[in-house]
Amino acid sequence: MRIKLNLTIEEDVVKRTKLFAKKRNLSISKIVQEYLDKATQNEESFVEKYAGTLNGKLTDKEVKKILDQRAKEKYGY
Repeated sequence: MRIKLNLTIEEDVVKRTKLFAKKRNLSISKIVQEYLDKATQNEESFVEKYAGTLNGKLTDKEVKKILDQRAKEKYGY
């Protein structure tokens, strides 16, 4: 079932989104739906997952590991 949703969004974001949608032949509704679907399927966001761990005491190797893990979660590789 589809439900109508009203959003208040900054004008510049709307302009960019309309251009993005037009270039990809998508509706803004479809873009928002897909984004919200993906955002709400994850147990926790990147910030929530790593909050407090980036205190400046991580080695370059540890930072790379975190970034690689995030890329794998986001892009599947």
